[in-house]
Amino acid sequence: MLQVDQLLIVAGPSCSGKTGLIEGMLLGACGSLCAQLGVTRPASWVYSDAWRLKEIRSPSLPRLMVHYDLCVHYSQKIGFRHIKRLIKNCKQATIVTMCASTETLRRRNNARIFSLARVDSTVVQRFFRILKRRQMYKTGFSTFVYEKWFDFLESFHEADHWLLDGNLSSLGLAQRYDADNRPSLL
Repeated sequence: MLQVDQLLIVAGPSCSGKTGLIEGMLLGACGSLCAQLGVTRPASWVYSDAWRLKEIRSPSLPRLMVHYDLCVHYSQKIGFRHIKRLIKNCKQATIVTMCASTETLRRRNNARIFSLARVDSTVVQRFFRILKRRQMYKTGFSTFVYEKWFDFLESFHEADHWLLDGNLSSLGLAQRYDADNRPSLL
């Protein structure tokens, strides 16, 4: 299993702002937030989507930033894939959960539908994934998966957990997660 010195997991459902945050960090546009999270020299970090972790050939990395989609990686049967071993095999773990309301997730997901301009097999596949998420967000699945995520994270005392408001168009500083004061994400 991959050994990591410093691990940053950016988690949230699709359309919560994970990609924008990661791109901003890697480009150096989130200096205050990076400092708050202990992310030094963000451009030097290895970046991976959770599905592609197995493609990393190095047995160890000094710094790894992981894009983790809660809706994609959650299964009722096994919970959240990939995360337990990854956190257990790192020296320092920081988790940033992008918190966005169901309405924000729906609005952004709908915008993605209309942004698909050309039609090829990749676009058609993406279109159907977006439609599937649209239905999930209508039924309140995002609220359910956030609750499951917070329950899951409470078992990891060795990880530093932060919340970031994904409803905003510009990112501010994160708030430390407090299990007794979970955010309301309706």
